[in-house]
Amino acid sequence: MEKIQTRFRRAALVAGALAALAVAAPAHAVVDLRGGVYTDHEKPFAGAGLFFHGSGPLYLNPNVEYVFVDDGTFGTANFDLLLQFPTGGSPKFWVGGGLALVYTDPEDDASDTKPRANIIGGIGFGGRTSPYLQAKYISGIGEWVLSAGIRF
Repeated sequence: MEKIQTRFRRAALVAGALAALAVAAPAHAVVDLRGGVYTDHEKPFAGAGLFFHGSGPLYLNPNVEYVFVDDGTFGTANFDLLLQFPTGGSPKFWVGGGLALVYTDPEDDASDTKPRANIIGGIGFGGRTSPYLQAKYISGIGEWVLSAGIRF
């Protein structure tokens, strides 16, 4: 019964974060789906967010990521700003950073949410749907996140 309650809490956390992103989204935002690995934990993750043009070469990318840890819950809510370099076509390159709220809830301890900073670099391939590869470093926990995603 506890495992069912834990899974329900995890699903509710992710659904709530996605609902908050959807309510705050501007009309020209695109959906951002991603997956990959949190290297320090050696665990896969799944994530979703929004991607929209800010001003000039700046893009906003609020997103959530859920890491599939064995015992407990681990996830992040990220509010990232990306600077896309003008390449005149595909591929597109960017660097950026932002705020990460890191949530941990081990099964045998109290939950905790801490603010951290993200440092990001990526490459995307244009078209109607835009697949991409991205590397992110989360300060304070020393975690590299390697991801592949698609924006549409």
